[in-house]
Amino acid sequence: MSALVNPRLGFHFPKAADDESKEEVKGRISRIGVAAARNKFTPEFVNRLDKIVVFKPLGREELSLVEIELDTVQQRLQKTANGVSFEVDVTEAACDFLLNEGTDLRYGARHLKRAIERHMVQPLSNLIASGQIHRGHLIRVSHREDSSSLLFFLDIGASESWRTARPVAA
Repeated sequence: MSALVNPRLGFHFPKAADDESKEEVKGRISRIGVAAARNKFTPEFVNRLDKIVVFKPLGREELSLVEIELDTVQQRLQKTANGVSFEVDVTEAACDFLLNEGTDLRYGARHLKRAIERHMVQPLSNLIASGQIHRGHLIRVSHREDSSSLLFFLDIGASESWRTARPVAA
């Protein structure tokens, strides 16, 4: 099924998919999923099922749930940061990094919460515990392509520009 969604072999070139070809691929995925279930389970068991539901892998557009998880983290920080209320601004590059770290083709977004905890919440906790973040600070979370972790910047200026931000060691 994954090969139908993201072909990697042969001379297939991605083209702009219209609604008809999307529906055709969905139908083929459903047929393959039902056939796999029928091959895996005995006919007696399959006949007792009312319906077989085939889930397709999550695409990039469905994985916008990282923003929902980050909002949850922000609310959690406001409640449990021992009176240290600050705001976290996460760049698109950081969101993409978290998505890449927290999702895979086989398990979908099951590991997204763990990736956010490991790469963002734990370093922020260290910054709070070490006294580098104080009430009212703005923290910008970013990512560089050549890095395997997130970068945290503290806004130290009065302007809206992040030119006045300095990196914070997490």
